[in-house]
Amino acid sequence: MSAKTPKKRAAAAKRCEAAIAKYGDAVRALVLLGAISAAAGHDTVAERYLQRAIQVEPGEPGPWRMLGQLYRSTHAASSLSQLESRHQALFSTPLPR
Repeated sequence: MSAKTPKKRAAAAKRCEAAIAKYGDAVRALVLLGAISAAAGHDTVAERYLQRAIQVEPGEPGPWRMLGQLYRSTHAASSLSQLESRHQALFSTPLPR
C-alpha cells in the first residue's frame, strides 16, 4: 500500500468511504479499507471489509489472499481453516497465498 503515513492513510480511507457511499459495494475501495485497517492494527475492521469484498466479488483473488494473510498474522487458525475450506468449495483450488 502506498499510503504509508497516518495522514495519507486517513485521506485514502476517506476517499474509499466516499466511493462506497456513492457507488455501493466498490470492491477496490473495500479492499483498500481492509488494507488500511490492517496496517493500523484494526484487525476486526479489516476482516469486515475484506469479508464484504469477497461477498461482493468472490472471483477477485486479492481479498481472499489478504484475509488469509490477516488470519495467519493474527494466528486465527480456525478462521483461516474456514476461509480455506470456503475457497476450496467455491473454486476447487487452494486459497491463494
